[in-house]
Amino acid sequence: MVRCTLRAQVLCSVAISKEDLCNVWEKQGLTSLIRCPSSASTKCSVGTSACVQLAILNYRSSDVQEWQVADVQEVAATVHGLGLRVDGISRLRRLGCHGLWPSNSERDLHSLAQRQFPIHLYEFSVRVYSDLRSNLGAKAFSTESVALPAILPWHLLRAYSEGGVMNQHIFTNHEHLLGPYWLDYVAQPWSATHPVRERDASVPLSACVPLHVHVDDVRVHRGSGGHVNMTVFSWSCAVARGAFKDTKTPITWLETHKFIEGETNAQIVKFLCWVFTVLMTGKLPSTGFKGEEFRYCDANAGMDFSPPYRYYFSGLKADEKAAKEQHCANRCSQANFICMLDVCCKHVEGLCYKDMSLSAPWRSTALTHEQCMMFCREPSPWGEMPGFNMWRQLRDGLHVFFHRGLASDVSASTVLEMCKQGYFGTGVSLDAQVANAFDAFRAFASERKLPIPKAWHLRKLHFKDGSCPVFGESYKCHDVKQFMRFAAHAVSTLDCHPRSEHEEVRHVCLQSLCCFVHTSSRAGPLYTPAGLASQQRVGRDALLALQWLHYSGHLFVGVRWKCRPKCHSFDHIVSEAERGCHQNSFYHENWGEEDLMGRVRAICQSCHASTKVKRGLERSLLTLRVNGVNGVKGP
Repeated sequence: MVRCTLRAQVLCSVAISKEDLCNVWEKQGLTSLIRCPSSASTKCSVGTSACVQLAILNYRSSDVQEWQVADVQEVAATVHGLGLRVDGISRLRRLGCHGLWPSNSERDLHSLAQRQFPIHLYEFSVRVYSDLRSNLGAKAFSTESVALPAILPWHLLRAYSEGGVMNQHIFTNHEHLLGPYWLDYVAQPWSATHPVRERDASVPLSACVPLHVHVDDVRVHRGSGGHVNMTVFSWSCAVARGAFKDTKTPITWLETHKFIEGETNAQIVKFLCWVFTVLMTGKLPSTGFKGEEFRYCDANAGMDFSPPYRYYFSGLKADEKAAKEQHCANRCSQANFICMLDVCCKHVEGLCYKDMSLSAPWRSTALTHEQCMMFCREPSPWGEMPGFNMWRQLRDGLHVFFHRGLASDVSASTVLEMCKQGYFGTGVSLDAQVANAFDAFRAFASERKLPIPKAWHLRKLHFKDGSCPVFGESYKCHDVKQFMRFAAHAVSTLDCHPRSEHEEVRHVCLQSLCCFVHTSSRAGPLYTPAGLASQQRVGRDALLALQWLHYSGHLFVGVRWKCRPKCHSFDHIVSEAERGCHQNSFYHENWGEEDLMGRVRAICQSCHASTKVKRGLERSLLTLRVNGVNGVKGP
């Protein structure tokens, strides 16, 4: 039988006793297929019209069993034949014309979910490269206009509001921080023109919700070999922290190779500008992006979609590669001038980023937002976003510290130095000592019940005489975070004899980085005054210690200390704290966004190459329709 590639977990909650339902399942051996809600002790509180919460996508999940849509239809047909004839099961039984056309089961499932939760995809026109290339040469491509689907945020916000799950998906128990967040935000120099200052007087700051937009690429492997990159745009609340499936929501995505430089991305960002213009009003629009009739909201146009809240753009989240592409920038870590916010560079004396002292000459070259925009190859499309400022290009601690960042470099140099000093074995080769160090790391993780990296071994640490030790590219950022903790522990316990000047500076550098990460991960969206003072102190200590080690560390036992351009990004994070900004940059680490990229990859890999965009977004929307939003009237 032909199976649909969409997998679905079926959660069945019917208005009969739990014991009778389980008896029906056990007679047919279906206990492992369908699970009753744990709260249904006697009778379920939901009505028969919403008795089946269907098709919750659970790709690659280890705690639940996954089933294909055709299997769902077969189970529903079996249960219906046993006499359990409730509305939800009857609807599932009819998928794929009662199972006669299994390949149509997913289409029918989308139609069924759309009738129960009428949240629709919106399509807008963008110009892209077509898949058929011209014969005029390698650089000549044909272009076409396509309808790019998108999930409009206000449809979901309205559903969350009416379903009473705003706290679960938007605030995650941090609603009380909205007012303090904006008070600190408007006190910063880069917020002088933010539209939250011009809001209606009847809307308090505690009802203004800050939203972040995240942009990143994800590699999707094709079934026939090879891969294709997808550029994903998503949004989340700035004060929310939780599981990505609850707090991170995609807006749209498109194959990266179809982007026309300077055109496709600008059209998508212009659409996002319209979306946030609508979100600021808090009311359903009467017309679409191009002024066309908006068929999904005509009857409710002008109504508040989630009173009393208004939603404002407050920051753009992207790694360095994505930020460079979004702003058409020439400045990045691969160029001589590495920063879009000042003229700090690699090779010009007096402006080198490796000078991280408070008296560094490059600190007097800070650029304004308007000047930053002038240095782009083309005008950045984000300049039209209400509330956007180049100084609100959020710096992601995940990439600054753990993905080829400060933590990986400092930890690698520390452990290699300790190996050369004989702390992990004497009378053996350096390779054997490094292997012993990784064994000690696994024991450290096991003792503290931390996830133990299975594949960590000697090849993860590359080192040659005269070069800086670095980790291999196949490591996980979470493992590097734990390895930094291990390195700090080793320095504190093994290296406890009277220290030399080098060992003291090494200890200060590593402990300061660990303290900064620990305080940031324990703090909320805003630092307390004591936490802010601590971050100012340990952040600057870490930078100055690393600067000293970079220039003088190789004189100790011959190990060099790498000072990447990402140190300059961390310097900006510390400088913001020194200016009195209480916002916790590490609160917005892209861990959840990277998990969302994994979900997008899993969804799109099971789609046909020509339908990865629309079918993938349909499947993502199918998840959102039933992710805690039950019995909600659609727009």
